[in-house]
Amino acid sequence: MQQVFKSFGLALVGTMHPRMLWLSLRPFLIVSILWGSLIWLTWTSALEMLNIFLTTSIFTSWIQDSLIWAGFENARAWIAPLFFVMLLIPLIAISLLVFIAFTTVPTIVKVVTRQHAYKDIERKRGGGLFWKPCLHDLVCFNLPCIGDVDFTGVVDSTPSCSLATFDMGLADDAPDVLRCVGATCHSRGA
Repeated sequence: MQQVFKSFGLALVGTMHPRMLWLSLRPFLIVSILWGSLIWLTWTSALEMLNIFLTTSIFTSWIQDSLIWAGFENARAWIAPLFFVMLLIPLIAISLLVFIAFTTVPTIVKVVTRQHAYKDIERKRGGGLFWKPCLHDLVCFNLPCIGDVDFTGVVDSTPSCSLATFDMGLADDAPDVLRCVGATCHSRGA
């Protein structure tokens, strides 16, 4: 139990270090500045295009008509900005996550592995940036939906796409074996 408290203490001290605080804040600042600049430069023209699309398109004109029918006569004033923001929020979130994954995480790993308290951590090479995670997602989320089969070799009696499992490890004594259960992945220790 003493090691658990020591680990929490080291983690707390490590996260409060000014460099770690900067590494945590930097991606938000950079992405905010980039997206803020882009939105500031394109706001008027994007709203004009979106407003024209929303009012003239056969697929989206019903939104405008139904809002006017429901009593929102001034819907044209706020429907285009609402749709524009709804389109941008996922793009901003994805760009922030990608920026964190490619810049912040490797730097944090380098900082942590240089610290004396974490000298026993084994630094693994490999993995992959694109293809290995895509293959893992394909296996974990799509393959179990094929049938009621437990991919460890035992027939599963659960319905499709609910609890079919796939074991990514080669041996049961591997330290970190990813075990995918339906649409969720769990880390299972030795």
